Amino acid sequence: MCRKRIARVKKIQTRKNKPAAEQTREQIFFDNKALALNIAHGYFEDKYAAVEREDYEQMALMYLWEASMEYKESEQTKFSTFATTYIKNSFADYFRHIKRQKRAALYQRETDRNQENDNLEESLKNLEAENTGEDS
Repeated sequence: MCRKRIARVKKIQTRKNKPAAEQTREQIFFDNKALALNIAHGYFEDKYAAVEREDYEQMALMYLWEASMEYKESEQTKFSTFATTYIKNSFADYFRHIKRQKRAALYQRETDRNQENDNLEESLKNLEAENTGEDS
């Protein structure tokens, strides 16, 4: 390894060994960025969908930032454990929300179709009534 890389790795390792209270939120975020991206990679439906991949990565980083803001050092939990749980639960909430939206859209489409069918039936009845009125 080159000297710069060794120095960078040592710097990261010393930051990780410091108590969480001494680390800033930004340091915690940047030290755990790979963790968040790794979690996001587990949610890819299509490995070749670049837009979706980037969206999931962005969401994971956003959730990581939120986790760093919510984390309390007084809890006897490592930040990585807290962040993993926070990010996975946030993704679950997101997918639940999307599922509800899809269900609502399907229900709306079904309601619209039923309304159209009712309108067509009403129109047919009116036409039949007009035709029977003309025949008499």
